[in-house]
Amino acid sequence: MLQCFICYRRRRPWAARSIYKQLLVHQFDVFFDIDTVEAGDKFPDVITNRLARSHVVFVTIDDEWLVEKDGRRPLNDPQDWVRREIEFALNLKIPIIPLLIGDAKMPNAEDLPASLRGLTEFRGVQLHNEEFESDFDKVLRELRRRAEAQVEAQESILRLREYWDRGDWLQIYQQLAEAVASWGGGRHLPSKISQRLAIARELVRAADAISQGHFAAAVQILESVPIDEVPRNVRYSIKLARTGARVTVALDTGQIEVLEAIGNEYANSKREALAAGLDIVPGLSEVGAALDRAQTTIRRRGPVQSEGSGSAPPTIPPLDPIDCSVFAPDSVRGGDRFLIHVYLHKSEDAPASLAVATKVEPSLATDIETGEARQVTVSLETPLRREAKVDIFLEPDGLVVDKDAGNHLAVTWRGMAVGDQFVLRVPRLSFRRTFFPVVRLFAKGAPVGRVRLKILRAMFRAPYARSVTGRMQPYKKAFLSYSSADRIEVLKRAQALRAASIEVFQDVLSLDPGDRWARKLFTHIGESDLFLLFWSRAARNSKWVLKEVRYAMRCKRRSSIPEIIPVILDGPAFVKPPRWLSHLHFADPICYLLAAETTNRAQS
Repeated sequence: MLQCFICYRRRRPWAARSIYKQLLVHQFDVFFDIDTVEAGDKFPDVITNRLARSHVVFVTIDDEWLVEKDGRRPLNDPQDWVRREIEFALNLKIPIIPLLIGDAKMPNAEDLPASLRGLTEFRGVQLHNEEFESDFDKVLRELRRRAEAQVEAQESILRLREYWDRGDWLQIYQQLAEAVASWGGGRHLPSKISQRLAIARELVRAADAISQGHFAAAVQILESVPIDEVPRNVRYSIKLARTGARVTVALDTGQIEVLEAIGNEYANSKREALAAGLDIVPGLSEVGAALDRAQTTIRRRGPVQSEGSGSAPPTIPPLDPIDCSVFAPDSVRGGDRFLIHVYLHKSEDAPASLAVATKVEPSLATDIETGEARQVTVSLETPLRREAKVDIFLEPDGLVVDKDAGNHLAVTWRGMAVGDQFVLRVPRLSFRRTFFPVVRLFAKGAPVGRVRLKILRAMFRAPYARSVTGRMQPYKKAFLSYSSADRIEVLKRAQALRAASIEVFQDVLSLDPGDRWARKLFTHIGESDLFLLFWSRAARNSKWVLKEVRYAMRCKRRSSIPEIIPVILDGPAFVKPPRWLSHLHFADPICYLLAAETTNRAQS
């Protein structure tokens, strides 16, 4: 049963007593100290114990709640019981419903002591004297909603048994997290459920590490959980993760004979898992795929030669720090056609990028020598391994992209300067004086940076000075906005971002039970420089996805971040977005890049 606590001032108890009677009539368990604390009880102990068991706290606020008629401010006294009760509820993250009696208003945060300012974050309910019962129906509806949520939480826990037996780690975590959220932050759940939630969170982290091929990290996570309190398949996943870690070492050293022994070990672990009747074993397919890739790679380049054989051991393709050089005109006229060059190269190979670009535009080198052009070079913070695919997209910002050339370039990094050009045209009837095209770079499907250019529109023809003012902005933190129905697909796509050293905020892994999740979500949106909107039919129907993108758009208007990029999950026949989102260019090929890269990795 839902347990309620009424916080009020004894000088004016009439409103609190009316609320108490109404709650009793509707069969709620209510604490009202005048009628509940018995003679001989220690008042502080009774108050704190009952508060700790409460699911919701009512705070009655009238015209004299903040300032008494005699000018006193009782809330400034740290020993004031109303203040202590609210502080206790805020510290325990108990939901609070302020009840505004008569014409009373919610106090401003600056009028309250610092420890009580969290109260202003809760939405109050106005209770007018002449319409008390009808106004109080709003409170009753909210309480019934919370009671129904608790029933749902209990049903979620009952369903947990099925997922626990199957060993579906993500579903276990989701069921527990939903139960905790519905149950008021988990304070009233049995301790065993709270322990299982902590374990499930670690299991999801381990599954994420396994899916990325970080087997050694997965072993550390799995070995930290109490083995007697986990699903049966965890024991087998630990063995498989250890095997995967050995595969990684063997691949680094090029020892194919070790891989053969590891393959036998993997086969034994697989037979044991199947014999145990397990439907789901995280690591089974991932380690098998890693083993196949390692064997194929080593066979292609040959095993490590023994010492003195005259042949150096093969090496894994190195990670190269990469610079990006961009050339574009300073100014253009209406009707002009021009090129924007984008080249990737090592820092010491900057002249090579100019040489490659000069083959396309012979006048480019001359312009730089005479000072009519500049070569702007910026560094990517994410190094690239040889044979890595890099996708380059251009957002033209009012310029017209040549249809044949398109706004997408695909290059492969092989250790030498590589790049291509975008062909653009200035609309003849454009009255804009400045264009700000944006060049975006993706490595293996993950965004690694963007260059924002500034090109002036000249009234008269000016020398074609091929220089650019712009800057590279590597992404540091990404916020993933998606419907819970798409969570598993989004988890897969998040791997590419982490591989690019981008911090990822995702609610299932980044929010703790009991967090004021709405406020935390918006805080993380404001801190992110990349907002990925995973778009699907479920996302179109999710009010929270739409709330998140609206808030991201407000943040972008204020501070130019985060960069908002749609990622289409439903394929080319995507769900049409609302009109207020149409400016995000959902039909752009960039929207499908993460999805395509994830599919390619799965197939390989």
